[in-house]
Amino acid sequence: MGKSKLSIFTITYNEAEHLEFWYKQHKDLADEIVVVDTDSIDGTQEIAKKLPIKFIQTKWHHSFAEAKNLAIRHCTGDWLLSLSPDFWINKRNFKLINEAIKNTDKKAFWLPLVHHFNDWRKEDHPALIDLSPDEYLTNSHLSLFKNDPNIFYQGRVHENVHESIFRKYGKEVCGFLPVVRHHDNTKNQISNPLKLKYYWFLENLSALERKAWEVGQELRKKAYDAE
Repeated sequence: MGKSKLSIFTITYNEAEHLEFWYKQHKDLADEIVVVDTDSIDGTQEIAKKLPIKFIQTKWHHSFAEAKNLAIRHCTGDWLLSLSPDFWINKRNFKLINEAIKNTDKKAFWLPLVHHFNDWRKEDHPALIDLSPDEYLTNSHLSLFKNDPNIFYQGRVHENVHESIFRKYGKEVCGFLPVVRHHDNTKNQISNPLKLKYYWFLENLSALERKAWEVGQELRKKAYDAE
């Protein structure tokens, strides 16, 4: 079997300080890079348009899942890697990623995330991390997955693909890959009270949408059974 084509995708909003480094760091890993920008005002769009990537501009509709699913629709790779612009992966791990997506019966891989403050770009950060399978569930995300119409993001905030994967294929199709994603948490923006309030609204919207979907499915089933 030949080499699997890998698309790296991300969504951006005011990521001018990260985007060029992010691109240079991962361009040799990806066969294709897709960036969806959601109305940045800090020069992110101008930087992106100068890079040899697939760049899409869209309006922000208060849904991280919607924006990421838009990015997925523009990806042509056999495998997809979701990697935020303030994340980076050590180049020493590129071979491990390529080997993981070649000749595998898995549909997705958990990748751990490590937060850094001030020194997030240091080359001596660990390339790999030792976590048990149980720890992966709380310290990782299904960030590397097959390009499959049955795999998509859900949730306006804290979006994930594992719900769609588990529902369609079960948990056993997911593997563990100890490749660290390093995160620039220097600004620690999550502590911003207004941002926390905004995320709280999005979480509640996601919960209502999920419940509406469940009730709607039950109504459809009952209507079908009644025929």
